Amino acid sequence: MDDLDFDYRITINEVAFSRNGILALAGSNDGTAWLWNTDSGDCIQCFDSKLRNQYTSDPVPVTSVGFVVNGEFRNAVVTGNGDGSIMLWSMEDMGKLLRTAWPHGNPSPLKFVRVAMLSHDGSSAFSAVAAHKRLKMWRVASGICTKYFVHDCYGIYRAVLSSDGDTLLTAGSYGTTKLWNISSGECIRTFGEVCRWSNCFNCADLSSDGKFVIGIGFCEHEEIALLWEACAGKVSRRFQHPRNNLNWLYCVALSSDSQFALTGAGDGSVRIWNIISGECARMIRSASFAGLIAVTFAP
Repeated sequence: MDDLDFDYRITINEVAFSRNGILALAGSNDGTAWLWNTDSGDCIQCFDSKLRNQYTSDPVPVTSVGFVVNGEFRNAVVTGNGDGSIMLWSMEDMGKLLRTAWPHGNPSPLKFVRVAMLSHDGSSAFSAVAAHKRLKMWRVASGICTKYFVHDCYGIYRAVLSSDGDTLLTAGSYGTTKLWNISSGECIRTFGEVCRWSNCFNCADLSSDGKFVIGIGFCEHEEIALLWEACAGKVSRRFQHPRNNLNWLYCVALSSDSQFALTGAGDGSVRIWNIISGECARMIRSASFAGLIAVTFAP
């Protein structure tokens, strides 16, 4: 596929791809989420929450996005917003709003939704808001909370479901990322202590086969990404990232075949890393030098 430039003039907070890679979804600070065709670059649908900050009247940003593939709301998209609300939208019925949920209480501009996603069967949802160390699991049909995953951190910034839906990866500040058994709610393993992480370990990813975990952070005055063996918790590879005042690492992703890793930095650079060699295979820099806060691979 040729490179496509989706024309955005406002901050994009998160990007997601559909399972077949044909669709891309982006949530932005203007309160909208846009659905794109990755082959043509055409915009298919705009989802506008029309939410406004109760104090400033500014749009409430869309801070988390994802696709729903099964269950009552299959062929829908989910958006998490900067006031704690989570919305489900139809991709087939002219972008119709199907449901709004408030799993974290009354709306507040401090309740940025960091995580909003549905289980693979569409029956349960997972969500977390800024500055809260609990990720909540709740029933989509009733809104009833069924489980909490409590992190030993200031806030949970990312969560990833394994391909079989049995385990959950969460990443938070203060140098931690955790792998959980969803059925029992127990923590299987904690990653991060091996390197005395500071409070900037905010993003991690899980390989599609569940064998590897990758995370980014600040260690011994260096910006690095670490690849762990999920079962053993052993560091398998260290990716050394060049550092300057603008080059903080903000986001990371693993390719579906676990051959490459992707990192995004504050100076607008994206680096593609070879997992086997640990070398940087390619560096791409944004023409605007705007900081990158979301990266992902197409399936």
